[in-house]
Amino acid sequence: MKKYVSAILALVLSMSMAACSASGSTIQSSAQDSSPETSTSESASADSTSEEGASEGTTEITFWYANDIQDMVDNMVEDFNSTVGEEKGVHVTAEYQGNYVELQQKLQAAAVAKTVPDVTVLEISAISNFAQGNVIAPLDDYIAADSVDMTDFWDGMLYNCKINDQYYSMPFLRSTTIMFLNNTIIEEAGLDPDELKTWDDVVEYSRIIKEKTGKYGLSTCGYNWFFESMMLSQGSSVLNEDETATNMNTDTAKEIISMIKQMKDEGTAHIYTTSELDKLTMDLMNQNAAIFLNSTAGSSQVRQVAEEQGFDFQANFMPMGTQYGTSAGGCNLAITSAIDDAHKQAAWEFVKWMTEADQTIYSSQQTGYLVTRKSAAEAPEMESWYEEYPEYKVAIDQLQYATGRPVTPSYTEIDLEIDEALDNIWCSDADMDSTLADLESHINGLL
Repeated sequence: MKKYVSAILALVLSMSMAACSASGSTIQSSAQDSSPETSTSESASADSTSEEGASEGTTEITFWYANDIQDMVDNMVEDFNSTVGEEKGVHVTAEYQGNYVELQQKLQAAAVAKTVPDVTVLEISAISNFAQGNVIAPLDDYIAADSVDMTDFWDGMLYNCKINDQYYSMPFLRSTTIMFLNNTIIEEAGLDPDELKTWDDVVEYSRIIKEKTGKYGLSTCGYNWFFESMMLSQGSSVLNEDETATNMNTDTAKEIISMIKQMKDEGTAHIYTTSELDKLTMDLMNQNAAIFLNSTAGSSQVRQVAEEQGFDFQANFMPMGTQYGTSAGGCNLAITSAIDDAHKQAAWEFVKWMTEADQTIYSSQQTGYLVTRKSAAEAPEMESWYEEYPEYKVAIDQLQYATGRPVTPSYTEIDLEIDEALDNIWCSDADMDSTLADLESHINGLL
């Protein structure tokens, strides 16, 4: 029974992780099948909120969403329709579109066919594609007209909202990378989980854990979203500051890649390819490893796993190199540009409401994603939530070190290229120098 439960939870947790930051399609080309995004159940309702209850004279709008969050979306849409929607004459119908990649492919096709939804979620690294392709509309005039306090959002969450100094989206279900620990294994090895702070600590703890318990210290994979955080922790990034060239062939990147490769070769780290995300999750569930890189959106599932499998766990910041750093992921809400002004105004009423403090508190507690507003994090209901579930507070505290993902339109393809290069070096023993040189040439050509 425990093995059966573990298998089910592995699927849920790997979906939560992949949902936070996944490579999507671009305006110019279709998505690749090698994306780490995991499809949710095809049996989910394609139309999660019917048009029943809409009255004559009401502006009807359609909302596309992704991933397995139907119950939460249904509740939020029903709440909007019966309150602000009724007052403003707006009725929302929510439609499930699969995972991020599938939604983005459908949005491309809808843009060509001129059948776009009014509001859509977009994984944050894809926003630039759709903004510069004129598929989604700028929001600055709406934000200014309603005096929305954008300073109430964390800076790391706003980075991917702006393209060419204009807002094209609002933060919705947002997350960052984080480190989860199996305290039971760490303490069995005679170590203190609270003292695990740096990448040097990860290397040393992993060595001792393997020696004392026979289990792996670190379990991770060639997932670029994780690698973005690794680069940030060394004061660098996968692209340079103006996004005109990559840093993947620098000494900093090579030091990080070599560190992980050496741990793998020594047997202190279990390294998988990006497509094997579910196996990474199984290491946590089977207590085969002690240190686990994940998304903050996976917090509730990790807690459930720990309770089912009977081990103590905690969340720590992503390991520090020269500094702390974590990559922000997740999705934003955007309004399509092809709809008329009346529908845009109705869509804005919905987007504005969905991103207010009360709604981000509800969505955070329902899904495990972060609250997007500072005022929400300080609300009494969240303070009591953090006391009961301290891993959420760790995730909020880490936001001071969060940075958005690159905004260049080619990054969705670059993302996949980095995944593949890391997989080849770590799991197929490809030569690091030549692989990174080829990667650099290809990325810079795309840029």
